[in-house]
Amino acid sequence: MDNARTFIHHNYQRMPSLHRLALLVGTNECTLKKCFKQSFGTTVFGYLFNLRMEMAVQLLCNTDEPVSTIGYQLGYEHQSHFCTAFKRKYGVSPSLFRDQQNKAVASA
Repeated sequence: MDNARTFIHHNYQRMPSLHRLALLVGTNECTLKKCFKQSFGTTVFGYLFNLRMEMAVQLLCNTDEPVSTIGYQLGYEHQSHFCTAFKRKYGVSPSLFRDQQNKAVASA
């Protein structure tokens, strides 16, 4: 399962289907789903989602890249999909998150 996780880290922008990922790491889809969840405590796509969101936080805090560019860099084809995913995870839009972080740094 470490091979699957490594593959996700290297291909988070354009993830293949579960079936294709399973073939790439030498197993079948059912085994991949079961063993990945046992190994990492989440599904393959849950892991991908969390990875993308962690990277989004880093990019929002450490760059001035537009939100649309960050979303695209993380594999979201549409800014609205990225913003919806980010808000689902953190409860605020990426723009508001960045503003809050900038204010926190400025007042520190």
